[in-house]
Amino acid sequence: MVGKPRSIPNEEEVLERAKELRATGKSWRAVAEWLNVGVGSVWLQRRLVPGFAERANERNAMSRLERATGEPLPIPLDTRSITARVFGDPLPGRSALDKKRAEAAA
Repeated sequence: MVGKPRSIPNEEEVLERAKELRATGKSWRAVAEWLNVGVGSVWLQRRLVPGFAERANERNAMSRLERATGEPLPIPLDTRSITARVFGDPLPGRSALDKKRAEAAA
């Protein structure tokens, strides 16, 4: 289940039971479902795995390409016509066909 975490009155007991279930080899998702925490496996991992929350926050802050190159991506100038903008055409050079042509030329 995806969504905003609800408050869990016996959170310490839930976390202890989650540790026990994980020790038996159950997946994070199975543990979350078994304990009916309703917020998914990430909620448990953020509380039980050391450094998970920090790594997740850092990972979410950067895009995939930024992580690969290590530098922020420039925002290209939008040179499309009003019609292209309304109908959601990609920026010049960003369509799949443009990328395929660039690969073929290289």
